[in-house]
Amino acid sequence: MRTGVGNKLLLVIALACLQPNQLWAQNSCEESDTQLFQKLLGTWHEYRLSDEALAAFETTLVEDEDLVGDEASSTESGTLIGTLNTELVAQGCALRQSFSSPDRSFSFESLAYLDPTGNWQETYAMSNGVVSQYRWVENEEELILEQIGVTGAARKRLVIFNMTETDYFVLDERSTDRGQTWNRFELVKTVRVVEQAPAE
Repeated sequence: MRTGVGNKLLLVIALACLQPNQLWAQNSCEESDTQLFQKLLGTWHEYRLSDEALAAFETTLVEDEDLVGDEASSTESGTLIGTLNTELVAQGCALRQSFSSPDRSFSFESLAYLDPTGNWQETYAMSNGVVSQYRWVENEEELILEQIGVTGAARKRLVIFNMTETDYFVLDERSTDRGQTWNRFELVKTVRVVEQAPAE
């Protein structure tokens, strides 16, 4: 004969077993939530472009047609700084990025997720001990990663633009006045790695 305490214990165990399924049903992620990242998924090589390419970008501002058609269109003008892998995980409810430099002297892992307000946030853990957080913002045809959780005046943001199936550009900008003004620091071209078919 079961006691009242025994019945309550069985009820708690049953609820504990059902809870993960219930939570998943309430928080299932829709494909529309990840449209932001679709063009960024895959394995990529990152090339830091020359100072001349950055200067050309600063001269033409956001008129990237000249930049794309000229120096930045060739990886010969840039230096390979690493390989980036970007993938959706947790059944599409999170975005994971892994980066490693060619000599493996620097790497990072990051995880992005939808916060309670419906915005994507990403946390980076780097091999140099630095941890930073960013918020994803969609601005017309650009994606902007704004650094958050910073107490000082220094800020960083990454502007992703000219996204295609084969490449995209990332502009690293820095601020020393809490984001009131921004200085262009670095321009990176990211090129999709095409897997070679095995020889027959």
